[in-house]
Amino acid sequence: MNAIKSIFSGPSTDSSASGKSFAGKVPIHPLTSNPTKAWDKIKVKQVVEKVQPTDPSTEIPEDKIRFVFLSDTHSQVEKLTGFVPPGDVVVHAGDFTQIGLPGAIQKFDTFLGSLPHKRKVVIAGNHDLTLDLDMVKNRRDHLHDKFQISESKFEKALEELQVATSRELLKSCIYLLDSSVTVCGIKIHGSPWRCTNYKAETDATKQALKMVNNKISKTSKVVILSDARQPFFGDWGFNLPRGEACLEKWDKIPDDTDILITHGPPLGGNVRTFESSCLILLYPEWSNLSRGQGHGDACFDGQRAGCVELLTTIQTRVKPRYHLFGHIHEGYGITTDGHTTFINGSNCTLRYKPQNPPIVFDFPIPEGHSKAELGDLPLNNLDEH
Repeated sequence: MNAIKSIFSGPSTDSSASGKSFAGKVPIHPLTSNPTKAWDKIKVKQVVEKVQPTDPSTEIPEDKIRFVFLSDTHSQVEKLTGFVPPGDVVVHAGDFTQIGLPGAIQKFDTFLGSLPHKRKVVIAGNHDLTLDLDMVKNRRDHLHDKFQISESKFEKALEELQVATSRELLKSCIYLLDSSVTVCGIKIHGSPWRCTNYKAETDATKQALKMVNNKISKTSKVVILSDARQPFFGDWGFNLPRGEACLEKWDKIPDDTDILITHGPPLGGNVRTFESSCLILLYPEWSNLSRGQGHGDACFDGQRAGCVELLTTIQTRVKPRYHLFGHIHEGYGITTDGHTTFINGSNCTLRYKPQNPPIVFDFPIPEGHSKAELGDLPLNNLDEH
């Protein structure tokens, strides 16, 4: 039992994890409610460099753990052959379903179980609704009215699958919820929360979507775009208002985290994708989605969706080697600030097509550990929840 406790660790709410309290270490930024303006304010002092991905066909080193990173697959990859390249550990940063129906979660878990990788580490995203226990327990009317997930339909699905909660369906992975796992001496922390945009930003995005849809639908047969950002913090799963509520979650990230997984991105722009470049051809005024201007949070309309307190926490306190996230599909790519490598691994494009390949990276195994320890990790951590 002690060995299991040393592998898994939950959120730290006091000074026991690191010998000192995290409270108050990261201040609330005065522009926290407007991430676009916040980035404009701080970007002069930010180092942002594009990083070329590791070739997944290269030989897997024995002295390193090869992580294969996926995010925002939205039930689109389960039937694809050869989509996930070889590696040691698969990591998924959430939104593996469309609306979190139990059947979709089970199919995702079956897909994970079919992969040959030794272990899988997963967090939820805002689309994985029924994994948000607060929403399931306290907001059943909202699930029914907005997503047509009726209580009887949901309970019947759970009964047919012989589980009490959607969480119990994740049998082929280590599921992190403000908690950590140590893999061959590498500490990984996962948190599904994301900061939400305020109504003014949402209204601007809706207007931009309308403009684009009207323009491109007249010239080509294109699937209509949808807003990847949620309008209010209560509409989707694991959403919190910007500022103090989100910072309380980031304060739980241990100082010694090597790899941080969140669903939502930190503050910063993004590496321009082919898809967003096409949109810029339609609307040159959106050219501020410039290459190498940040870490994967810029939406196609030029608005930022990232969290300034998350970026500050990463750069001033935790300083992980890697920060893995998704959510903003058009922000797919890799950047670095000189210490932390930021990876937006969204596999689906803005039109929910699984066209962005998984990203792999090799993490050196710390001294005193070996790859053989992968076999010591349990396949899942259902007992921890």
